[in-house]
Amino acid sequence: PILDKEHSFWMDYRTRVTFNQNIDGTSSSSSSSSPPLLLSQFYSDENAPRPEEYSVDEEHNADALRLGTMQDGKIYSQLRAVAESGMDFSSRWFRVSSQLVTIDAKNVLPVDLNAILLRNEQLMQSWFEDKDVWSGSVFSGSQAASKATQYGTWASARQSSMMRLM
Repeated sequence: PILDKEHSFWMDYRTRVTFNQNIDGTSSSSSSSSPPLLLSQFYSDENAPRPEEYSVDEEHNADALRLGTMQDGKIYSQLRAVAESGMDFSSRWFRVSSQLVTIDAKNVLPVDLNAILLRNEQLMQSWFEDKDVWSGSVFSGSQAASKATQYGTWASARQSSMMRLM
């Protein structure tokens, strides 16, 4: 189903799994037996101005360089990530409140995004477990059971990760 494809996008391109590492990339003091964190974020690896905001992004890049807050061009992927979220450029994304040149979207793990993905994982697990729902689909019984298990695993890992960071 289309929801399975959408979830695959988030898992393949926007989900981070970290072992014994803080979100900022520094080593964690927790034991090596700690389970990994499985969390998603808005992200872009495109280091070019957004076409629809080209001149504005160029100005932000010049400001970031002038103030020494980022290397040349690094702000573009940050601006793209926030734009991808569909949310306003609020202080949620900045290291220093109200200073856009301190944008740091790559180190933000949005609770709302992860809550939505968690609920989707729970619903997809339930869907794949219900034979009446998938029986007319392209999935065989064993494929559906495997998908249900996988979605359950992801949901459990995501929920555990969210609780660890609260």
